[in-house]
Amino acid sequence: MLSALDTKDAQKATGGVQHKEIFTTSSRLADGTYTSIRMLRPDGSLVVDVGGKDQAENGKILIPPKTLGLYSREGYRPFPGSVRIGADRQRQIDSLNTNGPITAWSETESTSWPFPLDWRVVAYNAADHSTNVLGDSTKIAGTTDIPEAAGGTSLVVGKHQIFWATAYPIGEDKRPFGTKIITSRPDGEGGMTVVAENAKLPAVVGDDLYYVRTNEIAPQVPEGRYEIWRRSPEGKHDPVLSGTMQGEQTVTVLKATPSGRLAWVVSAGEKRTSTLFLWEPTDNTATTITMHHFGAPTMSLDVTDRLVAWGDGSANDGGEYVFDRKQGKIWHIHTEVGFSSARTAGDFIAWSDIPEGENFAIWHVAHWKG
Repeated sequence: MLSALDTKDAQKATGGVQHKEIFTTSSRLADGTYTSIRMLRPDGSLVVDVGGKDQAENGKILIPPKTLGLYSREGYRPFPGSVRIGADRQRQIDSLNTNGPITAWSETESTSWPFPLDWRVVAYNAADHSTNVLGDSTKIAGTTDIPEAAGGTSLVVGKHQIFWATAYPIGEDKRPFGTKIITSRPDGEGGMTVVAENAKLPAVVGDDLYYVRTNEIAPQVPEGRYEIWRRSPEGKHDPVLSGTMQGEQTVTVLKATPSGRLAWVVSAGEKRTSTLFLWEPTDNTATTITMHHFGAPTMSLDVTDRLVAWGDGSANDGGEYVFDRKQGKIWHIHTEVGFSSARTAGDFIAWSDIPEGENFAIWHVAHWKG
């Protein structure tokens, strides 16, 4: 059974009523360094990387080394152990996720799109301040000359395993690259293992892996259909649900909550609207939310068992929204055309806000009151 909503019906959230602001931080700090907000954590802190400003020289983008750490109301605290991005050579974070003491990320030397997207996956353990390189694209794809995986790297940290997607060459004229999902332990023991072929958009519940199959990466799936599958830690693959699409539509984002609720986006294709699906596993029902943008893989989407937060990135809506499952209401937090991003974790939300006439973003972190 479906329950249908539309962002056009969103109510305006009011500070001090629906949410209470805890702190703000700027992407340009007082000491002249710059931050990139990577993730909101359940305690209300932000995972950020901090460093000098990227520079352009002779048509190339030069990325200075960055330090990884947490930003909270007390300010910035780098991770103990001197976790640095690009200390040995120019690199930038492509995808990052955190769960408990583990923060893992994919980093790349590439500043071009769509080629190449070489990757190296690294995991940091706050329990012992250790950092481990889990592997790189040459060990899986055999080359650094690969595009981004369909749907993106989408790295996620499970209870005991880390999962991410990669493209790899398959040599077919019509389908030169495929997409598959890799896993590794956070300490790197046992190396990298392929756990799902013809699969994209990994999401985790514990160490259960959820992923998407569509015809673009899995020719055995009929055109106009998508399938969401679950892989158990023992390696058993089972279909969970499926849906239909039209024309150029595809599934661009998949997220999961610790209790097994799923959220995914079917892109606009030739239509002017995309659809956000929120699935309840207990009764196999879904809420659909019509979004007035393309539903691109670059949009932000976070889910908890109560809240869903999203923004359309650099697309044409600009709205930053929160859906409160308990209330059954969509709340409009802010509008930031060109840099729309909203986050949620625990009982907190965060959203971007570029002051008029400036070229840097302010991030607001607030406790959700509902």
